[in-house]
Amino acid sequence: MMLRLLVSAVICLYCLSQAEETPEIVEITNDQALNTGDSVEVSCSVRNSQDYPVMWQKVDPDRPGDGPIFISKGPTTLIPDSRFSLSSTPNRSISTYKLQISNIQRSDAGIYKCVISLSTNNSISKEVKLDVYSPPLIHHNSGLMMVVKELDPVIMMCSTGGTPEPLTWWKREDNAILPTGGTVYRGNVLKINSVKQEYGGTYLCTADNGVGEAAKSRIFLKVVKRIESV
Repeated sequence: MMLRLLVSAVICLYCLSQAEETPEIVEITNDQALNTGDSVEVSCSVRNSQDYPVMWQKVDPDRPGDGPIFISKGPTTLIPDSRFSLSSTPNRSISTYKLQISNIQRSDAGIYKCVISLSTNNSISKEVKLDVYSPPLIHHNSGLMMVVKELDPVIMMCSTGGTPEPLTWWKREDNAILPTGGTVYRGNVLKINSVKQEYGGTYLCTADNGVGEAAKSRIFLKVVKRIESV
């Protein structure tokens, strides 16, 4: 009886020691929302990982078929980008691996995974999501000036970018009533079906997404008299 109890106790102690030595990720940085140009540090604390490689990987959720980008393995950075750096505090019980990214760009957005590789086909991981916001920009419009004959149609376009997608609206610079009615027209394209002389002047396109300052672009609409043929 005593021998059976002793054997059971030894087995329990062995199982407990094995469980204690199993690697695990105990903590990872919460999801982050950043603006372009910011710096960020994400950290991953792991237990009992001294015999296993710990890696940082990046996954683009919009392109899952591309597979992960390997950023680091252990204390070594694997990508040739000086904006990425790594620091670690190895410890037999809990080690922390910190990934620093400076001058954040839109391309840095994605899922960052802290991965402990247990074997060729077996790993454990936790992830942190980085959202990167960029200020609005106007990268194309209809030009600084448009010359249109009376009664002709005209389309003024304002192509914008930024993350999140900006809201876009049109106003006349003197705050006069727009040909579409009212003092504000929301949208990227302002269309006038039949131009009148009083429609001439400066039109202001504004794009704003709450990140940084709003982007603005002006178009001067010149209306020329239509010459009637005799």
